[in-house]
Amino acid sequence: MKNQRYKEQSKDVNRIVLKHEGLVRRIAYRMHSRVSTFIELDDLVQSGLEGLVDAAQKYSAVEGASFESYASIRIKGSILDLIRRCGNLNRSTVQAKQMIDGKRAELTAEYGRNPTNEEIATSLRLSMDEYYSWTRLFEANVSESLSQSYDEYSMVFAAPRIEPERIIDSQNLRGALVKALKTLTTQQAQVLQLYYVEELNIYEIAKVLDITPGRVSQ
Repeated sequence: MKNQRYKEQSKDVNRIVLKHEGLVRRIAYRMHSRVSTFIELDDLVQSGLEGLVDAAQKYSAVEGASFESYASIRIKGSILDLIRRCGNLNRSTVQAKQMIDGKRAELTAEYGRNPTNEEIATSLRLSMDEYYSWTRLFEANVSESLSQSYDEYSMVFAAPRIEPERIIDSQNLRGALVKALKTLTTQQAQVLQLYYVEELNIYEIAKVLDITPGRVSQ
């Protein structure tokens, strides 16, 4: 009997996950814009799916929130945990990532195929130990630069039915916001980005920045 009940519960979780995969991808896409140089969208989706499974297992309708609202918080939280674990790239690492990616693109054009790791390392005059040391660091880390919060076309792809006028207005608003961010402290800028760009609530922002919700409100 217990085994049968477990199988039924597992089927329910699988059904819920399949139904809400699109929600995970929408959230992952929106959050990916600020970390796209250093982490793959699929990695964020995978982390978001883990949050969705967790939500499907723990959700109870008596809690008062719709499943989609509850799941959105869990999905964002799971993705943010991944970003926080990987959020310690320094400037030299960023430059090395750009250098290796640039060389890979250059050799791809020259050879007409994807170059091997050995070919990239040789072209950059790096030992294989040095090369793999850098690539391991890239895979384990992620940049959270404010300047990468939204690329020029992200709104078009995320919402293909949006009117052109609204896209232009939104782009102008983002431009004004970027200028305003330069006058704020780093933490103030992070709060604004997380609230307006990433659409997190006060409690989620407090978790990301490791401060109290009251401090976020200030």
